[in-house]
Formats: sequence, C-alpha cells, structure tokens
Amino acid sequence: MNTISKNKLYEKKIDLQLLKDTCSTVESVHKHTIISYLKNSKRASSCTTERVYDYFEDHFVEIPIVAYHDDKYYWDDRDIYYFEKYNMKLNDDFINHVLEQEDKPNDKV
Repeated sequence: MNTISKNKLYEKKIDLQLLKDTCSTVESVHKHTIISYLKNSKRASSCTTERVYDYFEDHFVEIPIVAYHDDKYYWDDRDIYYFEKYNMKLNDDFINHVLEQEDKPNDKV
C-alpha cells in the first residue's frame, strides 16, 4: 500500500523542515471531501494509547492514533490532523484517487 503524503509522521524521527514546507495556509478546494474520506475509511487497527503530537505547537493532542486504509493507501490520525489543521500537502495521486471514488456511483440500495 502507498502513503498519502511525503511526510512520514509515524517514524521516530520526523523531518520537521519537510513538514513545515508541506503545510500551508491555503486549503485544498476538496478539503471537506478528503477529510470525510480519510475519517470514514476502513480501520486497519484499533486505538492505541499513543496520541497525536503537534510539532508546531509542541504538545500532545488528545487524539488517539488509529490507522486507516482503503486497500490502495494507508494513513493514520496524524495525517488527518495535519491535513485538517495545517493543510498538509497530500500526494496528488491520492487526491485524484479520493475524487475518483467520490465520482463512482453508490452501489448501496
């Protein structure tokens, strides 16, 4: 499976410069669609006791880390947090994938 961004927020040593460089004050025009997709996909793991760490504000956030996937990509709550709060850039191929999923007809009756 592929990651959704260049940032490796799950690694022990974070590339803070890359994180700063890939965050923005400009929101994606598809932000709400992407957040919904990220939060409503399959869980790959249950909650852990580990919490999301905000490297910009230098503190832990009361968000337990859960991993998600859609059979092609994987991410966790750290990715969601940084995308939602800091507009972290996600890979274009992932964004296109999400938008393609949104365009598919719903098979549910």
